[in-house]
Amino acid sequence: MTKAILKGLVLSLLIPVFSCQNNEFTFTGKIEGMQNGDSVFINRFTNAEWEMYDTLIVKNNVFSMTGKADSCEILSYWIRNNNGSYFQGFFFSEPGKITLNADDEKSVIGGTPLNDLYQQISDSLDGFSKRFSELGGFGDMPKELAQAEDQAELARKSEALQQEVKAYLQKQITENADNQVGLFLTLTNANLFAPEEMEQLIASLPEKTRNNPAIKSISATIEQLKKNAVGQPYTDFEMRTPEGNPIKISDIVSKNKITVLDFWASWCGPCMAEAPEMVRLYQKVHALGVEFIGVSLDTDEKAWKKAIADKGLAWPQGSELKEWQHNNGAKLYSVDGIPFTIVLSQEGTILAKGLRAEQLEDFIEATLSKK
Repeated sequence: MTKAILKGLVLSLLIPVFSCQNNEFTFTGKIEGMQNGDSVFINRFTNAEWEMYDTLIVKNNVFSMTGKADSCEILSYWIRNNNGSYFQGFFFSEPGKITLNADDEKSVIGGTPLNDLYQQISDSLDGFSKRFSELGGFGDMPKELAQAEDQAELARKSEALQQEVKAYLQKQITENADNQVGLFLTLTNANLFAPEEMEQLIASLPEKTRNNPAIKSISATIEQLKKNAVGQPYTDFEMRTPEGNPIKISDIVSKNKITVLDFWASWCGPCMAEAPEMVRLYQKVHALGVEFIGVSLDTDEKAWKKAIADKGLAWPQGSELKEWQHNNGAKLYSVDGIPFTIVLSQEGTILAKGLRAEQLEDFIEATLSKK
């Protein structure tokens, strides 16, 4: 179950810091499929937390609000229609008349300078997404035509497009570094950049932007990623087994040629789907000096234990039974999505990260062949 790399920052750490005029704004929206009486939830970021701001009721197929624009905040709207459609987006509370029109295909926000700019940038990013989708058509070729050189060309084009997207975002962030759009883009696209790239981008921002608590949190996460990069020594942490006994990573690493930290949860669909392959792999390599350690992000103890039994996860298991953002192991290793694996050597060096079952099998076999 994937999530963005600096998971939680966008929704928990955005902070309004840039001043606008002391004035009012109006926000009026129309979303296809809305019915009279539907609720639209407006949230805002205040004091480093995501909080409820207002609840709007649809009347005559539209919703509207008026608010103070004493400071220019980043707000969000959220609605789920009776027909199952789900809409969520962001806007900026600067003085003026802000409008939203949305359907299943597209949402358009505008009416004030920052909201117009945000829409222009969103349109450009949508264009990049369409180009990525068009590249995906390569995979629909008949197998006999999908030769290695075709796949290499697809990879080259994909990488070139990724670099184009990053260059575009760097330009927009730099040009808007002193307003909320630049801050928003920095936070919501941090996952596209390597830690070193993000570090350089942050260093180029104005001091007041660098001092924003959300940006400081990204910088702290980057430092944590660097500490736990491939080639660095692992960081130990403690959990509790299903029986309630303490278990540390260090209890196991030195006793095995290879140790695999397997981050998972019973509520994670991809984790459960991959469990049979992990069981098969464990049975294949355990006798060769390979140990797994399950690191569960479950909070429901019964569900955690049931999944272990149902899936036959025979390797050592541990959990703190805490929410994701409070799980010490996940924080130490900046785990932004599960399933997620970290491969450790007997000497305690991080050998690889983020390998799924098939990749993990190839890596373990290659590593053991060198010993």
